[in-house]
Amino acid sequence: MFGTKENLFFNICQQLYNEYNPLKQTKELYSYLVNTFSRYSLDTSYINIENTRKLFNDNILKYYPNEITIKSSFVNKVLLKNNSHTSIIFELNSGTSRVDLCKINGHSIAFEIKTDLDNFNRLNKQLNDYFRIFEKVFVICSTKNINNIIKLIPDECGIYSYHITKTGKYIFNKERDALFSSQINSKNQLLLFTKTELNNFFNIKNLLNKNDMINHILANYDKEYINKAFKENFKTKYKKNWEFLSNNYSNILEIDYQWFFKNNIDPKLIYKKSAI
Repeated sequence: MFGTKENLFFNICQQLYNEYNPLKQTKELYSYLVNTFSRYSLDTSYINIENTRKLFNDNILKYYPNEITIKSSFVNKVLLKNNSHTSIIFELNSGTSRVDLCKINGHSIAFEIKTDLDNFNRLNKQLNDYFRIFEKVFVICSTKNINNIIKLIPDECGIYSYHITKTGKYIFNKERDALFSSQINSKNQLLLFTKTELNNFFNIKNLLNKNDMINHILANYDKEYINKAFKENFKTKYKKNWEFLSNNYSNILEIDYQWFFKNNIDPKLIYKKSAI
């Protein structure tokens, strides 16, 4: 897949990725970066405390494309470009699977990432779960894997491809649009609600058991109403998280998008640890 130099940097950046954590002190990351580069006889003269985190970010993005880098780059290059009245959710439990990304605006859309590091053994199971919950489903894969993916997915599943330029820039293309799911299952959607959320949206006061609550809703509300409530619930539930990221992403390293989405802490408070 790579030449000798690319293989070397792939291995180095895999180590950097495994070591990295936003909460680590920058001086600790700096020492690890210098020691790692030195071990492979690479130039370290340009590495300093101020650029350490960015060097982790840029090298991992360029040489070790993985779920986190592809996810954050897709958010940056695609989803943030059309951000009006939208909530983006990272890592949402969906049936017995967990969808990498979902977008909820007028529609609910799931995005499953398959990197060149992944196998496709669980893809069919994952897509089956998503089609029962979301109106549209996309797979995101590398350009070289499009033909392999097409053989495994139903016609209603959309495809985004990505490739990485020599400068480390991620390019995404919509290869095939998604069709509306014909498999949406109201019970599968309702199972993702908490009991409090079921009460809030369906005004159930006297039922304490979640299964009883869901059965009551299925008997008294139609599929369209439940689907609308599903979208409104999760759009509202994660609105604050998404607004925080979309308002601060220019001050956040791409490999940290998911962490800040979940934690909503001022990036200055995290990144200022460089002097500690």
